[in-house]
Amino acid sequence: GSSDGQTDGDGYFDLLMTGGTWHLKLSSEDATQNHLVGPELTFTLTDNQTTDNIDFGVLDAPWTISGWVKDSTGQPVTAWVSAGFQFLLVAGRRLCLACGMSDQWHLLQEGQQYGPYTGDQLVEFAKEGRVVRESMLWAEGMADWVPASQIEGLFPPAAVAAAPGARIAGRSAAVVGRSASASAYQAGLGAHQVAALGGNYPPVGVNAASFALLGGLLGGGVALLGVVGVLAAGGAIKSGSLEQAQLVLLLVLLIFGGGGILMAVVLQAIYLARLWSCLRYGRPRTTPGKAVGFLLLPFFNMYWIFVAFLGLAQDWNRITREFVDLQRLPRMSEGVFLAFCIGVFVPPLAFVMWFPVMSQICRSINAIAFRPVHRPGTVHFG
Repeated sequence: GSSDGQTDGDGYFDLLMTGGTWHLKLSSEDATQNHLVGPELTFTLTDNQTTDNIDFGVLDAPWTISGWVKDSTGQPVTAWVSAGFQFLLVAGRRLCLACGMSDQWHLLQEGQQYGPYTGDQLVEFAKEGRVVRESMLWAEGMADWVPASQIEGLFPPAAVAAAPGARIAGRSAAVVGRSASASAYQAGLGAHQVAALGGNYPPVGVNAASFALLGGLLGGGVALLGVVGVLAAGGAIKSGSLEQAQLVLLLVLLIFGGGGILMAVVLQAIYLARLWSCLRYGRPRTTPGKAVGFLLLPFFNMYWIFVAFLGLAQDWNRITREFVDLQRLPRMSEGVFLAFCIGVFVPPLAFVMWFPVMSQICRSINAIAFRPVHRPGTVHFG
């Protein structure tokens, strides 16, 4: 069933309803005539229940999206085209991802604050897994950071299998939008040429890095092995005075300690390759595979560590200076990376410097992962 009504001069409306689930939205004809867009609110009512004081906020829509609908042969198609956006419920009121507060969303990751982002960028991050339900978000008007899981509409309610292609009148269709100007990359220029023209760095899809996880694995592993070392130095192991339960405990400490260090080494290699991959459009001195693989070669790795780590800091600083949209990203301390590389000959120094080095690598990965990216282009269905 349906219940229709019109607002009075104060914007007040009153609809007659029965028990059940109702969807409240603007009349499409009135919304179009008045250049308004609004959300669709859902209410579940029981008999003899009245719901009032509903704050049904709508937004002005003065701008347009234009384009053409064509079939796979390029012929125009006569069809209705609709667009939608997502609303959020924050502090008791709905807020729009795509407008209003769209440039005020901030993300808290590994103690670092990133943003502001538009609603579309947050949705994109969520689809790519860079924003998860545990990620902390904040926008103006909110009293505190909240988990992303509490933001209505940011995550789909359930995974839906992708259809083979959107169909209009039984034909695969494409909607080709017009942009103000073609990007330099679409014009065939290389990344270094774009940089010379003061352009932006190409979009790079990359997962975020967790220094807390990496540092916890290494620090925890070293601490557990340290406990075993203290017991060994105390002579308890050599004297054979340990009971079976104590021997089992020592074995567990060895396994977990060694496993933690091993996982930290593997994760370090993953993060190292990941950041080198982020630089692939800026003419880096090596590839991710070489950066990690050559570190496994005995003796040669004592030279290669300067390329893989110090060279990384130098290339990062160069590339973030060349591209306009990267110039606000944090720089790496080349002195810290040099000290870490020298530490290959002084192991205690390498261990101490490992923490600030990997912290900067993780911070740089996250800076790329969560940077605002504006993608000009064409939207295709089918």
